[in-house]
Amino acid sequence: MHAWLSSIDPAMIGLMFGLAGLVVSVVIALLGLVGVLNRRGLRDALDAWPRGQPGVANVFDIDHFKRVNDGYGHEAGDMLLKTFALALRANAPAGAIVARLGGDEFCVVETAQMRRKNANWIDTLKQQLPTRLELTAPAAISCKVSHGSARFNVIEGEFSEALRTADRALYRSKARRALRANAAAAPNASKATVAA
Repeated sequence: MHAWLSSIDPAMIGLMFGLAGLVVSVVIALLGLVGVLNRRGLRDALDAWPRGQPGVANVFDIDHFKRVNDGYGHEAGDMLLKTFALALRANAPAGAIVARLGGDEFCVVETAQMRRKNANWIDTLKQQLPTRLELTAPAAISCKVSHGSARFNVIEGEFSEALRTADRALYRSKARRALRANAAAAPNASKATVAA
């Protein structure tokens, strides 16, 4: 053993290793694959949410993401996730919590005051998103995003329900989009049948 190492107090060595482990944990919690909080980071951020502060849980999902992974490979899917995460961070109100819940589902938690100041940020995100996502894709693809939102009055005891409510709203939005797409395709399908 080196002489200098034996002169260091064992408690100090333990503290240094503990701090190094904490730094690694924070980096993993913050960055994950896409540069936003993961579920653990989200939980830690919500633990620091001001008591009694009302807010909004917004859940986002990239429509037909599996097609990108299956058609272009997981690297293309990862690029899409990273691009979407960057777009979320760029458009979400300053100070909002941005996290990836898993797969292609993301969450932005904002205070009610943030929502009042910038109520249109989700519309802005959706308008610029197809171009952003298509620029990162290896071939021309069309990606849209579904989202759902739900308010909560206090984080304690209400956030989990707000997240579930936002998730249900997201899936209703997906279903409405699918119905519109099917309705738009139906007249074309019957014309093709008649012409054939």
